[in-house]
Amino acid sequence: MIGTNLGIDKKQIAALFQTGYRAFEQGRYEEATKILTGLLILDEKNPFIYEILGSIYSREGRLEVAVTCFDKAIDLLPAETFYLVNRAEILLKLGRVEDAAHDLKAAIQLDREMKDPAANRARLLVLAVQDAVRTTAEKNSQNVH
Repeated sequence: MIGTNLGIDKKQIAALFQTGYRAFEQGRYEEATKILTGLLILDEKNPFIYEILGSIYSREGRLEVAVTCFDKAIDLLPAETFYLVNRAEILLKLGRVEDAAHDLKAAIQLDREMKDPAANRARLLVLAVQDAVRTTAEKNSQNVH
């Protein structure tokens, strides 16, 4: 953690994170982004920072940047179903269905007991995607005839 090398202790870093998180919760995305991107300089291996930044960018419609943030969060915490499902939702918005399916499958496989809310959301998304594909196929077949 770079912050400790600069004389900033873990409590101070945690306080900065909480400030950024509160700004995010209150919809003050520009402020939250400034705080959290600055905090990355001090704590670049914190997946929670990338998660929140990914959520902000997604809400702002900056989907590719959001995916990159979730990529980093997943690299740091690969078994976090919440990150996988959030990235999958963004990938679906981008039309990257195969990539999204990979994330949804991974999230579901991490939850064998079917208790994780994020993995259960993944299961619902899979059903919704399957339904959309089926509906599209039916419409296309009707247009041919």
